[in-house]
Amino acid sequence: METKKVDKSVEYFKEGMSCSQAILSAYGTEFGIDRTLALKISAPFGGGMARMSATCGAVTGALMVLG
Repeated sequence: METKKVDKSVEYFKEGMSCSQAILSAYGTEFGIDRTLALKISAPFGGGMARMSATCGAVTGALMVLG
């Protein structure tokens, strides 16, 4: 099951989502966050927080899932 979510995250990223959006939209549904809300929540964290290359979007997306 975990591999499916990883694959889904990669697929979302290849479709044009930022790293944080790809992670949260793939894993968030398990925690009751629908895809549309996940995309809105994680949008400002793409490209290392507002495209400033500060913190990796995949990391911030994973932290949102854990939170």
